[in-house]
Amino acid sequence: MGDSPWFASLRSIPLPLSDADVASGDLYVVDIASGKSHPLDLTNGYRGDNLYLPFPGRDEHRQYYPTVSPVPSGGYFWVYFTSRRNYGNRFKTNLWDSSAKKIWVSAININAAAGTDPSHPAFYLPGQEDQSGNIRAFAALNACKADGSSCETGVDCCGGSCDPSTNKCGKPTGCALIDNKCTTTADCCNEGGLMLECVGGICAQIVR
Repeated sequence: MGDSPWFASLRSIPLPLSDADVASGDLYVVDIASGKSHPLDLTNGYRGDNLYLPFPGRDEHRQYYPTVSPVPSGGYFWVYFTSRRNYGNRFKTNLWDSSAKKIWVSAININAAAGTDPSHPAFYLPGQEDQSGNIRAFAALNACKADGSSCETGVDCCGGSCDPSTNKCGKPTGCALIDNKCTTTADCCNEGGLMLECVGGICAQIVR
């Protein structure tokens, strides 16, 4: 039996929304070895006990869906997440409006001590449309290249190594430069006076 016209009309009436309908969320990091967790305070909008976001009472506890860059870059890992916080004084939409959802990015210190905040204040990812909501960004590498192909770093290469003498994918001679494959830190070169470390199988510079 089909629905009555009255029931069909009733189902099409949207329910009123309010800020109370929006879930709360904050980002945490967990140290696998110790099991200790710690909130990403600076990324979440806190400096100590003080909220630094522009609209207290609205902007805090609105972080969701984090993803992390597949390789370190610039001395950090990078976390991408969705937030309903305002972008300075540019946005001031209703909290429950889907257009409030935007992508933000934060730097994460490598090898931070367990139980400490390794994060930095987040920044708004440019290029997003003001009127559209965005959710769950992913950082992805380009398809890797075979040995003999041109490259800039080992991240470009399927084998994980880019020979700096030829700028071709293939096993280099000597130590591994930044963004090249490694097994231990001993494999990595001392570049620019800063000792590289082997992080997740890649030689990376770590900002301290």
